Amino acid sequence: MINIDVGSVIGALRDTVKTIFPGPEERAKAEALLDEIARRPDEAQIELNKIEAASASIFVAGWRPFIGWVCGVSLAWTYVVAPLFVFMLEAFGIKITPPALDMATLVTLLLTMLGMSKLRTEEKIADAASNH
Repeated sequence: MINIDVGSVIGALRDTVKTIFPGPEERAKAEALLDEIARRPDEAQIELNKIEAASASIFVAGWRPFIGWVCGVSLAWTYVVAPLFVFMLEAFGIKITPPALDMATLVTLLLTMLGMSKLRTEEKIADAASNH
C-alpha cells in the first residue's frame, strides 16, 4: 500500500502553478482549485468524526476520550504521583522503584491528539464567527 501525503503533493503543485501560470488571475484560479482539493480529505474526516460522535456505542464514540484519559493518567503517574509516592516512602525509609512507562510513545500520541483538538477548536471558532 502506498501512503501519499496530500499536503506534500499540494505543496509541490503550488510551486508548479507559480511557474506554469505567470498571470495573477490564472494563478489565483489554479490555487483556488488546489485549496478545494486540499480541503476534501479534511471534510471527509470531519463527517466521519460526526458519525462516530453520534454513535450510542461506547466502543465507537468513546475511544477518543478513552485514549485521552489513558494519556492523562499515564502522565500524571509518571510526573506527579510516582515521584511523590517514592518521596513519601523514602521519607519513612522504604526503598521502592515504581514501574516506568514508555513516555516517548505516549507523548507522541498525546501531542497528536492535542494537535487535532487545536484544529477542531480553530474550526469551531471559524464557524462561530460566520454565524454572527
